[in-house]
Amino acid sequence: MTVTMKTFGRDLTPPGSRGTDLICIGRGIADLYADQLGGRLEDAVSFSAYVGGSALNICVGVARLGLNAAMVLRLGDDHMGRLVRETMERNGVATKGVIVDPVAPTPLCILGVRDRETFPRDLFTNGGAYLNLTAEDLDREMFRDARAVLINGSFFASDSLRGTCRRALQLAREAGCATVLDVDYRPALWGLVGHGSGEAAFVESSVVTESFVEFLPQFDLIVGTEEEIAIAGGSTDSLEAVRRIRAVSDATVVLKRGPVGCVAFDGPVPDSVDAGVVVAGFRIEVMNTAGAGDSFMAGFASGWLTGQSLEESCRIANACGAINVARHGCSDSAPSREEIDVFIAEGITQPEKSTRMRQLHAQLGRQVKVVPNKIGHLSETAFTDSVGAARKAVAEGRLNGLLFPATDSFAELAELTGTSLWIARRLTVDSSLRGGIQAMSALRRWPREHILWAAAATTAEVEMLAALAEAAVETRHEILADISDASDPRAVALAILEADLCPEWWMVNAADRALVELINGQPIAPRGILQRSDVGPV
Repeated sequence: MTVTMKTFGRDLTPPGSRGTDLICIGRGIADLYADQLGGRLEDAVSFSAYVGGSALNICVGVARLGLNAAMVLRLGDDHMGRLVRETMERNGVATKGVIVDPVAPTPLCILGVRDRETFPRDLFTNGGAYLNLTAEDLDREMFRDARAVLINGSFFASDSLRGTCRRALQLAREAGCATVLDVDYRPALWGLVGHGSGEAAFVESSVVTESFVEFLPQFDLIVGTEEEIAIAGGSTDSLEAVRRIRAVSDATVVLKRGPVGCVAFDGPVPDSVDAGVVVAGFRIEVMNTAGAGDSFMAGFASGWLTGQSLEESCRIANACGAINVARHGCSDSAPSREEIDVFIAEGITQPEKSTRMRQLHAQLGRQVKVVPNKIGHLSETAFTDSVGAARKAVAEGRLNGLLFPATDSFAELAELTGTSLWIARRLTVDSSLRGGIQAMSALRRWPREHILWAAAATTAEVEMLAALAEAAVETRHEILADISDASDPRAVALAILEADLCPEWWMVNAADRALVELINGQPIAPRGILQRSDVGPV
């Protein structure tokens, strides 16, 4: 086959020319990550829920970097399917192409962190909803409104999904979309290892390679790890694998090389791998590599789609991948452009210990909450009666926010939770080590949508508020800093801000314009400032 070479980014329509920058087609699942690090997955005692799957991780990552992304996917009619959809929507991913499968479940992956190089995972995907995506599920109008289409190579593992991919590529060509192959080689998804070996990165297979060969000529951009390029090119020698890909495709080929960075080939393949476009990686302390390649792909796609050079696209990609490996979770670890700028400018090696990066990251993927102006304060002494009264008031539209006293009860809150109602809860603990343990234990039992209501009436109490805020970050809860009882609210507010705290919500005693301007004038503004006058008993 004769390949005519073109230049990087040549197949893209200009930024802003269409409503969607990137459509992602591929895996979308729920992830359960073991909270305990350094042990066997069998010994995990608690898990954190995220969303995962390569295409979905990429789609969320691209959206967090400011582009318009859309997902094409089948989800189960189940709780995990709703988690996936809601997470996409909270991150700005368009879900018009997401279909609820009436029969198949949303697949699941259970993951752990054994050490800095071993990340066990069990894949429960057989019979899963995303495997049922058909050619008929593809909306021609979505493709006409898109600049580029990305497909997971794991979709080449079944006859039915290969047919879906052929149709997607046909629609992309007809619509003038650029095309991206995220190789996404998972031997477990090809039946080459068991579902309990989901972390396996490479098993040589001529059958898999032959499946890729059919599709390689149809892509403008091909991205994969050394193992993935090996399977796509049919050689464990990286240079030879790239040469074989180049023999059938004029695509820009990007070889991900983990911590050392990446190398790209846009044109004739040179005599050595290191004669390609080599871009060094970033020094980082590794927690978990799962999802790092997807974050890399999202970063590279953002550079490509915004007209950056090949070198700059690689640099953005390396930064995204590095930030991801320092965090727990896959899609939830994907950074914003602001985080990338701070990471590079400050040479950060531990993003989770950077106050600025943690504050920026906390702004992403948040649950939708309106700023309440009719807030009911439930009675601690007549709790059950006030809960009943609150339900009635909410149903009648007389309340759109609730302040709960400290309570271990959960059944009374259940009917009000999950309804988009603004709910904040007190947590009463002392400043001892035991108190800190009690706070963390309590927060881990709260639904994520509940806000931690922490009061500080004096500057001396800010230290306690800071400790609670630290616990809330770990459990992914937002915090309400209540300074409405402070005799000098400006001093307390300044003490909170000088402690590098960034509460999502504040409560003040009265409409103090100067105080409100102080709070809103911070680099990261709060989601809302509540007036104590808007709070009444229930």
